This record gives sequence, structure tokens and C-alpha cells, in this order.
Amino acid sequence: MAINALGWSLFAKVLNFLGRRIEHRPARVLSLGYTDLMISPADIESEMGSEIAEQVIVNSDNAGLSKWHSMDSVSIDTDSLYRALGFDTDYLDVREVRGGELVHDLNEPIPKSMVGSYDLVLDSGTIEHCFNIGQVMRNIATALKVGGLVYHGNPMVMINHGFYNFSPQFYLEFYQSNGFSLMDLFSIEVHKEKYVIERPDLFERIKLGSGNDRTIQVIAKKNEVRDINWPTQTKYRLNPSQAASD
Repeated sequence: MAINALGWSLFAKVLNFLGRRIEHRPARVLSLGYTDLMISPADIESEMGSEIAEQVIVNSDNAGLSKWHSMDSVSIDTDSLYRALGFDTDYLDVREVRGGELVHDLNEPIPKSMVGSYDLVLDSGTIEHCFNIGQVMRNIATALKVGGLVYHGNPMVMINHGFYNFSPQFYLEFYQSNGFSLMDLFSIEVHKEKYVIERPDLFERIKLGSGNDRTIQVIAKKNEVRDINWPTQTKYRLNPSQAASD
């Protein structure tokens, strides 16, 4: 996963939003995968100020990361940024790449030691690469403390990027059925030099007029502990006779 300068302008706002809503420090954070920030300290300063920018570290392996992500850019050590924000972060991945990751396959249940341990779960584009999506969502929901937050940045329309593209109702139905509330949900149409942000209707079908990639951004809050259940789409649950004719 990588975020370039264009994507950083949005991701920084998300991090600031989340950070303001977690009052204590350090905040316990679980990052699903390691997000490479293909940006410079100047990009950090423009969104978060000089105090934060002065604490970040530039990666020594810029050439390797640039080649891997096909981006000709300086890159920031993500963990140095998270530490500057007061985040104590665990990075969970299917294998150790950067060094120090918690190695675990999200297709399988997380260890009991992780349950109820985190103030924040960051999914900057991981769950679409996991086939057992129900188990992945269960892992996210159970990893959070009550009052904790989850952020998703996933594909809405990106053919062959991962196993899945996601609709707004996926998040709405799962989280509302499992003791969460949605704090924000919006989609982003990705252009070469800009993002176009929209707030899609959560229940109406969405017609896309362009062939551009589109992502969906979601923030949800855990309000209570519940046994995880798999929702039936509200349209069918409340009005099956009408649904049968659609």
C-alpha cells in the first residue's frame, strides 16, 4: 500500500480527524498492513505543521520503495509519523516485510490477546485483498475497544485491484448490526491530478458516469460489545415481497 502527495492531502485530514477523537496518548493503533507514505517532510508540514514534520524520518531505501510502487518520490517512515501523532502502532501483515510486523493471516481469527486491545484500526487498503471478508470484518470489530474507531479506505470501483469492490451498504449494514455507528462515509473519484469527493446515497443504486477508479472512505465507532452477526440487506429484510419483484 502506498499514498502519494495527492492522496496524502486526504489521508492527513483523516488522521487529524481520528486523532482529535482519541483523547488519551499513547493511542493503541492496529494498522492492517504497512502503508508507505511516498511524500516529503514538506508535505507533512503543509498538512500537520512544523512540529510534527520535524519528528518524521525520511526512509533510506527511497529507490527500492519507488521502484516497488512505481512512484518517483521521497518516502517517509510511516511509524515515525504515527509516533509523532501519539500512536503506539502494531502492524499486522501476512508476512514480515519491514521488520517487526505481527505476522497473521486476516482470513483467520485474530489471537485472543488482540481482542479489545485497540483504540483505532487503520485499513488503508487491505481488506479487499483477503478472501474471507466476513472473518476480516469480525477481526476488525473485535480488535477494537468500546469507543474505538475504524478507518477504511477501500476500492469502490477498481477492477482486478483485489478480490472485492465495496458498496456503501456493506459498511452501513455490518457496522449498524454489530454495535457501531457510522461517523463518515464518502466516495472519491480518482483523476490524474485531483480527487472528486461525493457523498453517495446509502440506499439508492449508484450510477457511475466515468471510467475512473473510485474509492470509498469510511469511519465507524464501536459503541458496545456484541456477538458478531452477518446482516441481511435491509431492503430484503424489511420488504421481501417487494424485493422479490426487483
